[in-house]
Amino acid sequence: MMSSQAMEPEQVQTDYEQSDPSRVLWLAVINQAIDDYQTHLDIQAGRCKADPYEAAACRGAYQWISQAGDWFQYVCFMVDLDPESVQLAARRRAN
Repeated sequence: MMSSQAMEPEQVQTDYEQSDPSRVLWLAVINQAIDDYQTHLDIQAGRCKADPYEAAACRGAYQWISQAGDWFQYVCFMVDLDPESVQLAARRRAN
């Protein structure tokens, strides 16, 4: 297994073509969570509106990334990403 590395969301997207199917799936999960993290902050700031289901999903993704619990860390390590780098990528994309 490779060592964990910092990876920007744009790099994750280009990495899809070079990966095995399970890695592609988990990279997509992380990338969607980062998108939802940003949407949650936009909803909170009043920059966009969402139906209750979407708002709850985005809040969940925000919490999943922010709290960096065991499941989040496990998913990151499965795809050789440093959890702190994923959190940093989410914060950067949200700015």
